[in-house]
Amino acid sequence: MKNKKIRILISGGDGNLSTHIQSQNTEYELYAPSKKEMDIKNIKDIKRAISHFPPHYFLHCAALTRPMVIHETDPKLSVETNIIGTANISALCIEHEIKLIYISTDYVYPGTKGDYKENDNLNPFTNYGWSKLGGECSVRLCPKHLILRVAMNEKPFPHPRALIDMI
Repeated sequence: MKNKKIRILISGGDGNLSTHIQSQNTEYELYAPSKKEMDIKNIKDIKRAISHFPPHYFLHCAALTRPMVIHETDPKLSVETNIIGTANISALCIEHEIKLIYISTDYVYPGTKGDYKENDNLNPFTNYGWSKLGGECSVRLCPKHLILRVAMNEKPFPHPRALIDMI
């Protein structure tokens, strides 16, 4: 990609993570459509975004996250967004040979011991974790993918004694 800026399409363009990434960017050509412009539950929206801005990478930040209770009270919405929406993106990344970077969560682990490694057993303890693991399954089918299992919290962290070993 000599003499050409790397192009990254970011889902969840108006979300916290995407907004932060955009504010720190000085190197890449980014396109981060809002949910209204690219709802990941609508494959036509994703196709339109890829056609408008053919990316080298697709950074999938969009997800149904909070409030966490939504995954228990409306699991259908959780499935539609985090599993089917991610599968829509995965299918199009396969079709267009786009490298897919998926923002997953540490909630895919059992949450009993901590210090998890990539190859540790997965056993989510919440519907949110199950929905993100469902998304991971479709992402793994992409020949060019990276799954990041991250823990994200508010800053400043509101709980003085929890997660004291986090980096």
